[in-house]
Amino acid sequence: MAKDQCEHLFRLYLRNRHNQRLTGIGLGCYQSRQIVEAHGGHIGVTSSPGQGSHFWFTLPLAV
Repeated sequence: MAKDQCEHLFRLYLRNRHNQRLTGIGLGCYQSRQIVEAHGGHIGVTSSPGQGSHFWFTLPLAV
């Protein structure tokens, strides 16, 4: 995934226009971000084209 795609991945109703075989309406990453941020966390993705993508999130935990 190209860097410019990573920057927009968590937007509402965003879909990959280059791959018409994928189904869905573009809610999954957006909803994940909403849940993580509602709990005070952060979510993101790093990607290297042709190598794969790494999705991550952090949540604050009280100990």
